[in-house]
Amino acid sequence: MRRVADDARSIAYAADTCWLAVERWTAGQRRTSVLRRRGPDRRPLADGVVEQDGEVVLAREASPDTDSLLPLRVAAAAATARLPISSHTLARLARSPATLAVPWPSAARQTLVTLLGTGDAAVPVWEACDRYGLVERWLPEWSRVRSLPQRNPIHRFTVDRHLVETAAEAARHTRRVSRPDLLLVGSLLHDIGKGLDGDHSVLGAPIAADCAHRMGFVDEDVEVVRTLVLRHLTLAQIATRRDLDDPVTIQTAASAVRGDRSVLDLLHALTEADSVATGAAVWTDWRAGLVATLVERVRTR
Repeated sequence: MRRVADDARSIAYAADTCWLAVERWTAGQRRTSVLRRRGPDRRPLADGVVEQDGEVVLAREASPDTDSLLPLRVAAAAATARLPISSHTLARLARSPATLAVPWPSAARQTLVTLLGTGDAAVPVWEACDRYGLVERWLPEWSRVRSLPQRNPIHRFTVDRHLVETAAEAARHTRRVSRPDLLLVGSLLHDIGKGLDGDHSVLGAPIAADCAHRMGFVDEDVEVVRTLVLRHLTLAQIATRRDLDDPVTIQTAASAVRGDRSVLDLLHALTEADSVATGAAVWTDWRAGLVATLVERVRTR
């Protein structure tokens, strides 16, 4: 199943890339006389990144062999501009030996958050980067979940695609929380423990913490990411299986977030994003209402 999923994605990516090339060629035919007179337009998007003929490409002065942040900047710029990345640019970045320092510089972490914060636009960009092996450079753990089938048939996507879709959904809720960066990173990593033998929440929490530490988050933030991954199913499970009028239920939920209202808000947003990204039948009005009631009672206890 994993091989079939991966091959299907390769075919889909190749087909999408082909038809985009056809569309650019068709549009280019109408601009031929103009381009002959003045050459192709190159619009700056970020440091070392420009748009040319409807694609994101490297600027002439870009140095992919020495600039380790360049792949992330290309991805973030493409998602922000809602443009595809040139296959030649992706191949050039894939050949680059430059690697991010550990822990990441703050600019790399902020660029990743910018990429994830673009929401739906980040999904095709992430997929393109993954096809060329760039995501695995940022997150070595990604190779284990790539195209990994889900055990529960309610899931629409493989594990890796579900993680990206959850981050895209979480981007809709960044104004609801005090730390949008932790929400986006926690969403991207919440199922990183799947594929291992055991409870994926328990096994994934230390893996996510290691990832957050590598990204350069401070210890307090790393702990929040760890908690989000460990408890990402907790609110929905408590809200749908326990008596919300029982004080013990409310105390149990409060203990799960260590009594921290900011973590509670992050977990609430992640719960909704995870559910919506799983499938249309998961985040019903009934479930949303129960979770919202639980969260409100924890906040006001």
